[in-house]
Amino acid sequence: MKKLLLLTVVAAGIYACKSSKDTQLPPPAVEVELTPLEKGQKLYPGYTSADYATGKELYGKKCSTCHDLPKVSHESVEGWKKTVPSMVALSNKEGMPITASEEDLITKYLVATRTK
Repeated sequence: MKKLLLLTVVAAGIYACKSSKDTQLPPPAVEVELTPLEKGQKLYPGYTSADYATGKELYGKKCSTCHDLPKVSHESVEGWKKTVPSMVALSNKEGMPITASEEDLITKYLVATRTK
């Protein structure tokens, strides 16, 4: 009788342990923060580290000829997509040319850096 009782308790314990393991929740997913370059590569297929570096350099050189550089966080992604073309048009009108490819690299740099 004692053996039967002991066997029942052991079996119940094993079942309880197995059941609790089966019902455990998986650990929460860890969201990995992408770097601005990785964000750019996700947004723009073929976007390279050289594109990012050139866009950053052009933003520093070309945009600062007319005004102090605002922080990239100053504008939203959509804001940068609207602001850059208007600033390029103004710069070109004032005799400080920015090519279409330079405009593209500046915009992609700002969008990649600003994207969350």
